[in-house]
Amino acid sequence: MAGKLMLRKNIVLVDPFSTGHHIDYATNVIKSAIKSNMSITLICNSNMSNALGDLVDKVIVVELNVQGRFLFRELSKIKYIKEIEKLINVENPKIVHFLYADRFYRALNLLCTKTSISYYATCHWFYMLSEFSESNISKILAMFERFCIRKLVSKQWRILTHSNEGSKRLLCDTSFVIDYPVEQPVFVENNIVEEFRKKLRVPSDAIILLCFGGTRFDKGADEAIHLLSKLKINYHLIIAGKEESLSFFYLNDLAKNKNCSNRLHLFQGYISDSDTNLLFNSCDIVLIPYKKTFSGQSGPLTIAGALGKFIIGSDVMIVKETINNYSLGYVVNDASVYLNSFYSREQFRVKNDVTQYFLRNHDSNLFIDKLSDLYKSSR
Repeated sequence: MAGKLMLRKNIVLVDPFSTGHHIDYATNVIKSAIKSNMSITLICNSNMSNALGDLVDKVIVVELNVQGRFLFRELSKIKYIKEIEKLINVENPKIVHFLYADRFYRALNLLCTKTSISYYATCHWFYMLSEFSESNISKILAMFERFCIRKLVSKQWRILTHSNEGSKRLLCDTSFVIDYPVEQPVFVENNIVEEFRKKLRVPSDAIILLCFGGTRFDKGADEAIHLLSKLKINYHLIIAGKEESLSFFYLNDLAKNKNCSNRLHLFQGYISDSDTNLLFNSCDIVLIPYKKTFSGQSGPLTIAGALGKFIIGSDVMIVKETINNYSLGYVVNDASVYLNSFYSREQFRVKNDVTQYFLRNHDSNLFIDKLSDLYKSSR
């Protein structure tokens, strides 16, 4: 047994964050490393350590403070990466994988790359592409960010992404694209769904739109209300999630000004897994009304795709790519004309073979297998 343990390669996984989908994503990456028969060292913050510490061989807690102005954040990232470099030297792994490289590419170029180590970095967001830059300063920063990524590639780093379109534009290469892992859907019984809809006091024939997630400006909760105001009275809208840059007071006031507040239903704050399942199962359409600066994959989109919910998404890169590639719904920046041409909930049913095709390609086990194969192919 001891001889077999000595043969295991060591992999260091690094993620400074634990919010949103970070823990779920890290869990799937850890499973990939386990399948590759690797000894795993996880460098993370205390929250992720508490959640995932039992899955790995070793945990090292390193906290990162990214609050404050740009220069302070950059210096904090550089300090963090230099600390990670010291730990890598101690661990002497065969593979290092930064699970969240976004906004770290400049700092990562200061890492002393060793030829004995295979380096991976996951790119979740494509904010550095020119189409997502609005101001002159952001365009300059984006150009420098692309330069830093190319430098990493020239050092034999593997930049893993979850979008063919994004990889083509950023790297001119799709060799390291793996569809984002999606867990199997959780369905709620029809009687529970109907009871919830009754509590909302909506008519039985009402078509419910769901805009789910934090009310960050680029996620477009205000755009969802603008859309609702243009729709027939049988359309209702649920906005659910953490209050962020768009306050719920503002959203409610906007609906009043648009004369549609009686068809708006707000659920503010943390949404539990069970309530998330209920909301998605109870709606007829999931809205992804993101603004043009949104450059990543959408969690609500993947949940909706797994549940077979019809999706209306705005014309932004990865949202458009996913909806069109898997025939999940309709991509348009103003869906009012399209939606007003329908009159019943049944018209938004998604065919089961469409949902199954989406699930097969985004199955977490497929992600684990593909990433495991990449790890095994490392020198």
